[in-house]
Amino acid sequence: MKFKEGDIIKHYKRDLVNEKEQDKNMYLYKVIAFAMHTETEEEMLVYQALYHPFKCYVRPMDMVTADVPKDRFAKEWHTRLQEKVFELYFKEQ
Repeated sequence: MKFKEGDIIKHYKRDLVNEKEQDKNMYLYKVIAFAMHTETEEEMLVYQALYHPFKCYVRPMDMVTADVPKDRFAKEWHTRLQEKVFELYFKEQ
């Protein structure tokens, strides 16, 4: 899945929190930009949390598009969890 600036993405842990936490936008993020590591030229995602305190983060794209570690969440996997660490939640027009 290719994201673009402005897209709202969700981390797989959003599927594990209760409805009250989901109402606070827990584990929802806005894609701010794409960047390149100056030393390795690795593609990075710059994103901002949509929950307090609205911090910005940078993560390598390989980690963003990695599969969810199914062994850590075996009980939840078959009913609740998404396939990738981050997936599209809302697409910017």
